[in-house]
Amino acid sequence: LAAPFEDGAPAFRDAWGIVHGSKPHPITACLVDQSFAPAHCCDYIYATEDLAPRIRSIVCDEDTRVSDHQPLLLEIA
Repeated sequence: LAAPFEDGAPAFRDAWGIVHGSKPHPITACLVDQSFAPAHCCDYIYATEDLAPRIRSIVCDEDTRVSDHQPLLLEIA
């Protein structure tokens, strides 16, 4: 997903990296129930390069227990 497009369209960038730099992504899958797989990150939000300056925050709700994936919230101004 992060590879440049051949037609010149804006590339996708990982929103977590835009906001948090090299800080590791939080665990987003199997946090509560590890019977299928170990806890890991497999949920990402990508934004085009032209949208990146408008990203204000991205957070992971590590407390919710309503799914096998933790929700991500992206704030754009």
